[in-house]
Amino acid sequence: MLLALLLILTLGACGKKEDAGDIPEESASGEENSVQEESGAEESQSSEPEPEESLPKMELPQSIFMTQVLVGMDRVYPYWEMEITDEEEIRALVVLLSTEGLAPLTKDQPSVPDGGSPVEFKLEYAGRTESYWGYIQPHYRIEEENGRGTLGDGETKYACPAETCDALMTFLEQKKILVVG
Repeated sequence: MLLALLLILTLGACGKKEDAGDIPEESASGEENSVQEESGAEESQSSEPEPEESLPKMELPQSIFMTQVLVGMDRVYPYWEMEITDEEEIRALVVLLSTEGLAPLTKDQPSVPDGGSPVEFKLEYAGRTESYWGYIQPHYRIEEENGRGTLGDGETKYACPAETCDALMTFLEQKKILVVG
């Protein structure tokens, strides 16, 4: 859902830029020619593919490693783990894991449940790794705040919208992953 919104906003911004730059100069024969030229210019532009330069460039990780670690009686063990290498899936996950625009939680706001196991995401770039974690499971959502989850990057915790948590859970369910406590 967020990826679709990002694509719509990107395409909308690109369309506005093209419209502003393609205002034809008024010809000596009057407005009628001007209107014909304008509509002809719009038709020819719509058939041409957009240059790739107009799309936003974001650095994508080479892979995303996901896991959920559980605490047993005498050990800590991975309950499930998966690595994503498909570029389209990586792009979708990067958008969902973005903390841009999310509100950082203060110390007095509820952020994580007592106990429980977050889902961990390691974004593997060339030469570096970025770590994220999230309590995205429905039973760990903070009910006082419209059912939002918690997303963290390092030590900072953010209020994660329920829609983002649902999208992450749907992605994992499609991969036949069962996220537990």
